[in-house]
Amino acid sequence: MGVIKLPFSHAKKYIPSRRSMAGAGAAVAMLAGPLSLVTAGAVSSTAAASATSANAAYAESAPDALVAKFVAARSATPAKRPAAPASLAAKPPMSKPPVPKPAAPKALASAPAAARAAASAPKPAVRAAVAKPADPYAGVTAAQLEPAGLYGYQEYFVASPEQWQNAKTIVRVAQRRGMFPYAAVIAIATALQESTLRNLTVAVDADSLGLFQQRPSMGWGSASQLTDPAYATGAFLSALTQYAPAYGSMPLWQAAQATQRSGYPTAYARWEDQAARMVAQIAAGG
Repeated sequence: MGVIKLPFSHAKKYIPSRRSMAGAGAAVAMLAGPLSLVTAGAVSSTAAASATSANAAYAESAPDALVAKFVAARSATPAKRPAAPASLAAKPPMSKPPVPKPAAPKALASAPAAARAAASAPKPAVRAAVAKPADPYAGVTAAQLEPAGLYGYQEYFVASPEQWQNAKTIVRVAQRRGMFPYAAVIAIATALQESTLRNLTVAVDADSLGLFQQRPSMGWGSASQLTDPAYATGAFLSALTQYAPAYGSMPLWQAAQATQRSGYPTAYARWEDQAARMVAQIAAGG
């Protein structure tokens, strides 16, 4: 198979490529059959050699302007770099490792908000129950009313409403002061001896007044004060605790005499049992 010679002006258009020459050789081999495989190979080699010679001739004979244009086109097209993996492209580079935040305490993190608020809220102070002292006048006994026993003979009488009222005033004042029932017995027995439990509004024996014949000139109080049964009782009980502080274990007449300074000390003893009975009846609500 001969080579067709063409003018240089037509070489660029009609020169076959290497791929077309190889395809032509393969077609000839298929048409020749199995016996012509060697011949087809030779033809293909010849065609490839012819194409190579033609390309070389074209490269040598091509104008310099075309070669420069080809080189410039190759330089203007930048080479494509392979794309970075998605995992690396999504994360920007980090200059410092992240600082972990401190975890909340387990006790606060796990507890509900209501429980934390209840735990932090101030708790109300529990007031201790203060037991009130028992009233010594409730269920009073004879041993409380006559702790030192009776001395000498005893006198009795039926008290009038006025005497009962004055006796109640004496018991009430003793209760308010927190004094034991025996103090009320001493005061009533003294008043029975001094005034038979009557409020003396007119002075007797110099300037003595009231239930206990207390004298203004001796510093017990004014005349108007001493004729007030409540005030007179309070003045007597104050003197009793001052001059006979151990009256609870003293015979009645001794405690009364330490307070009154009478010329007949044992005269107070004869009214002890009567006074004790009146205190017991008043304490029971009679």
